Amino acid sequence: MKKFIFNHKSNQYFFNGDSIELFKIKDTSQISKINFESPKEIDSHRANGFKTLTLVLTNNCNLKCSYCYANKGAYNKKGFVMSSETGKKSIDLLLESILNQKLSEGEITFFGGEPLLEKNLLINLLEYSSNKFISNKKKIKYTVITNGTLLDLEIIQLIKKYEISVIVSLDGDENIHNKNRITLDGKGSFNKIISNIEILKKNKIEPIIRITFSDGNEDSLNVIKSLHEKYNLNLFSYDYDSNMSDKSFKYFLESLDSLYEYYFEKIKGEDYFNIFEITNNIGFILNRLRKNFHCSCGVAYLTVSADGFVYQCQRFIGKEKYVEKDIQNLKLDDLNKQKNCYKNNLLIPSNCQQCEFQYVCGGTCFHNRKENFQINNRDCMYKKNDIINSLRFLTELYSDENIFRKYIHFLKGGEIKNEL
Repeated sequence: MKKFIFNHKSNQYFFNGDSIELFKIKDTSQISKINFESPKEIDSHRANGFKTLTLVLTNNCNLKCSYCYANKGAYNKKGFVMSSETGKKSIDLLLESILNQKLSEGEITFFGGEPLLEKNLLINLLEYSSNKFISNKKKIKYTVITNGTLLDLEIIQLIKKYEISVIVSLDGDENIHNKNRITLDGKGSFNKIISNIEILKKNKIEPIIRITFSDGNEDSLNVIKSLHEKYNLNLFSYDYDSNMSDKSFKYFLESLDSLYEYYFEKIKGEDYFNIFEITNNIGFILNRLRKNFHCSCGVAYLTVSADGFVYQCQRFIGKEKYVEKDIQNLKLDDLNKQKNCYKNNLLIPSNCQQCEFQYVCGGTCFHNRKENFQINNRDCMYKKNDIINSLRFLTELYSDENIFRKYIHFLKGGEIKNEL
C-alpha cells in the first residue's frame, strides 16, 4: 500500500495512494481497520487515441520574452508560417481519428509564436474545421494561446462565434510582467494586454491567465492575489521557468504553500475563482482518478509545427531527433501502430513506482524526462509539494460541510479540464 501520513492543524490524516482516498485518523493503528474502496482502473478517464491537435500557425512573434523556451517563438526555425494545406490535412486526420474511435468531439489549440499574427489563416482553419465536424455530426472545441497584444474586435467576434477558449500570458502586475515580456522594440506589453483583456471581459469572455514564474517573479501568492483582486481576473494557470535559480525555485515552492491558504480563505468567503493547478488536483483526488503517465502526448495529443512536421508535443519542436513525420505523409494507421509504443515510453519510470503519489502525479513531464534522460528533480519536488498542499486543502474543505458542498457545486458548474 502506498501510504502518506501527515498532520494538519492538530489532526492526523492518512492518504492511500493506491485507492486515492483520504482519511482523518486518531493514530496509525486505525489504518489496518479501514475498509478501502477498490482502486479505479488506471487512466480510465483518458482518451485511448488521437483526439487533441495543436497547430503552430507561425514561428514568428511580436514579443521577445526573456524565458521563452521556443527561442522567441522561432523554435530555431524563424519565419515559418503554416500553409493552409498543412492545417487542413491535420484537421482531416483529427476528424478521421474522432470518427474511427466513435468519439463525440475533438479539440484544436492554435499556438505559435504568436498565432494571431496569422489572423487570415486562423479564420480559414476555423471555418474549415467547423464545417467538417458539423457535417459529420461531431463537436469541435477550440483554444487559442496568445500573448494578448493582438486581440482586436475582429478576433473577439471570432472567439464569440466559435466559442474559443482564450489563454493569455500575463506574469503579474505591470512592473513584474514588463521585466520579461517586452515588444521587439524593447517596450513593456502589460498595458496593451490589460486593455485587451478588459475588452474581452466586456464581451463576456473570461480568459485563462497563464503565468510563468521565473527569477525575480517567484511569489505566486502576490501575483495571483494582485491579478484577481486588482484586475478582477478569475481563471489562472501557472508553471515555472526551468532555468530558475535554485534560490528562486525554493522561494516559488514556499509561496505555493501561502497561495493554497489564500485560495481556501477566498473559497470560505465565497469568492469563487479557479486556479487550475489546484482545482485539477482536487478534482482528480475527489473522483479517485488514477493515472499511469503525466499526459497523453503522442497518444491522444499531437502537435503539428508551422513547417508541417508532427511532434508528440510542442516542447519538442526544433529538435530534429524528435520529429515524428511530415503531416502530408502521415496516416491514421501509422498513429494507431505507434500508439502502444508511445504509451510504453510515457509510463511512470521505475524509480517513481515506490512513491506514495505515483498515481496522482503520473511521473512528471515527458519532455523534461526525455531531455534529461531521468526524472527531473525539480518537477518531482514541485508535484509532491502541489499534491501535499491539495490534500491539506481537502482537509480544510472536509472540516466544514457547508463550505465543501458549495465549493463542489462551483467546481461542477465551472469547467475543469481533465488532463489528456
